[in-house]
Amino acid sequence: MSVTLRHSHCRHFAPVDVAKGICLLTERPVMIDTPPCAEFVRAPSCGTCSRFRPPAEGSLGRCEGLPDQAWTWPDLSALHCEQYQPAIPAPEPEKETAA
Repeated sequence: MSVTLRHSHCRHFAPVDVAKGICLLTERPVMIDTPPCAEFVRAPSCGTCSRFRPPAEGSLGRCEGLPDQAWTWPDLSALHCEQYQPAIPAPEPEKETAA
């Protein structure tokens, strides 16, 4: 599964509303769906956790770290999850090439 990394995937991103947030490093507004900068650090999410089980189809998976094995989205923030255990190394953002 290939993930296109965006500002919203960064540990330095603080959401303000559904379209934008603040970069905690620069303290400037950034749009959620724009490519991240060189200071990108992948924030923990359910999809990068070893306890996440992806769905056979659709977009919801299951968390095997919780007693009720709750349904969850792979992009849901796991920043404060006590059961989070990294499954994969954090991917580096793709470098954009000049045309």
